[in-house]
Amino acid sequence: MPQPTISDVHVDRPLTNLSVAYIQGAEAFVSGKVFPVVPVAQRSDEFYTYDIGDWTRVVAEKRAPGAPSAGGGYTIGTDNFFAQRYSVHDDVDDLTRANQDQPLDADSDATDWVTDQMLRLRERTWATQYFGTGVWGNQRDGVAAGPTGDEFLQWDQAGSTPVEDVSTQSIGVAELTG
Repeated sequence: MPQPTISDVHVDRPLTNLSVAYIQGAEAFVSGKVFPVVPVAQRSDEFYTYDIGDWTRVVAEKRAPGAPSAGGGYTIGTDNFFAQRYSVHDDVDDLTRANQDQPLDADSDATDWVTDQMLRLRERTWATQYFGTGVWGNQRDGVAAGPTGDEFLQWDQAGSTPVEDVSTQSIGVAELTG
């Protein structure tokens, strides 16, 4: 006697409590932590700058009784900015919105996608601007053998010391920036 098969009694449907996506959480992006967004009233303007030498130079001295303190000071300059506009969109039409199955939410997905796109652009732009060759004026490249002076052994070479190399460069950055 014929009986219903498994495929006769069940139609595959998407899970409602699981999906797989490639969205990085906003908290994982670095650029906004290092250089937070600064609200501005105008698209272009100036901002104040302070000379690093004025702040890293030590002019304080030992003071004898009744003697005046050592004098010093700092300078203030200006620089300019221009706020570029970036945008992207993902259209969700009414027919798609009305026809979507649960648990899909095309509006929410589009919002997440647009947000992720803007965060990725900001991160890429920041990394390009602040980690490009020559940006900091202190470029270090490893050598395959026999490092001398400021050189270091490439990290894929036996005997290399990447942890020490990074530590040395970190100290160098701290010394340059105060």
